[in-house]
Amino acid sequence: MLSAKQFNFVDHRLQDIFHSDVPFGAVNVTLVGDFLQLRPIMATSIYTPSTHSAYSDRGEFCLRTEFLYRLFSVVRLTEILRQRDDVPYAAALTNMGRGCMTDDDIALFNSRTFSTVPDEFVSCSFDSSQPVRLFFRNGAVDLYNEEVMTNIDSEGFSCEAYNVVFGSATITQKQEVLSAANNLPTQDTNNLARSLTLKRGMVYMISCNVDTGDGLINGTVGTLKQIEYRESKQDGVVTKFPQAVWVYTSDSMAGRKARLREKGRNQASLAVSTDLNSRENDPANWTRISPRSETVYEARSKGLHVKRTQFPLLPAAALTIHKSQGSTYDKVLLDIRGQPRLNRDALYVACSRARHAENLNIIANSFPVPDPMPAQSDLYLELERQKRFEL
Repeated sequence: MLSAKQFNFVDHRLQDIFHSDVPFGAVNVTLVGDFLQLRPIMATSIYTPSTHSAYSDRGEFCLRTEFLYRLFSVVRLTEILRQRDDVPYAAALTNMGRGCMTDDDIALFNSRTFSTVPDEFVSCSFDSSQPVRLFFRNGAVDLYNEEVMTNIDSEGFSCEAYNVVFGSATITQKQEVLSAANNLPTQDTNNLARSLTLKRGMVYMISCNVDTGDGLINGTVGTLKQIEYRESKQDGVVTKFPQAVWVYTSDSMAGRKARLREKGRNQASLAVSTDLNSRENDPANWTRISPRSETVYEARSKGLHVKRTQFPLLPAAALTIHKSQGSTYDKVLLDIRGQPRLNRDALYVACSRARHAENLNIIANSFPVPDPMPAQSDLYLELERQKRFEL
């Protein structure tokens, strides 16, 4: 969900670009989203009244946002596409998000709740038969991804990011800036990891927008099928390092343009699988991903910034619920054992990643039925306001 602060930045940027004081620079703007999903982290939602903000972006941002947001008319979309083949599940999810689950809804999710991981999913190996695992905490995600990586018996490579400091400074100052960049968590470095283990057979998520027009966007998940190396020779010693990876995604439209550009190369230069009856094992269906360079740290007072070059990938056999938002998976295993009670929006996002109820497994002592939505909450009032709009 867009925060009030980001919403204002869009407005100001469009005004700057089009040299206009009119909201959004007089450009037509369409907002699309699901109000039942996760709110912005430690920030104010665009529909929250300025007097209700509990975060540091209250004040001018919220006042301006309140004015801008009220300029929009509302068109309510009623057709659910992700779960269109499982109508009872779709209805139960909507009721979950609104906090008004029926007895039948609760019975449906109770039938998908297990105290332990089902036998067919116990293995820490990963293949297409395994569900994506969703956890609430980053620590649980990292631990599971490491276990899966360890159990994959295939070629691998530890790929360290290449960081460069730009700007004039002493060696000591540059080292300090580099150290600061290296200590940042991945989510604060445009999702380019400091260290990334590449391993054939492991599932990865594209961590930033590579080509939005080609469907290679933040959140796209695929299996790493091949590592393409470049060799370097110095003093008679030959070393090799990855210059690209080839990834298979179940979404045939993701990377289609990239595959057309690389047509022939991905079959001529790679070891072709003998199992070409499988779409996943046919190199013609693999997409080439190259390293990406992004500014990951700025020391403005010193006039320095750090650029990082790294593959835009993150291990994705397991993800946090927040990272999964916006994605669709064939199978989902939500593990919330030992976790505090999930908020309604987190539970809704996690469960709605699956297309069918039968492909959702919730691991918990019991299904955590969400509380009703408070009648005076910002979200409740906004949803009620939207009902007044008609086409």
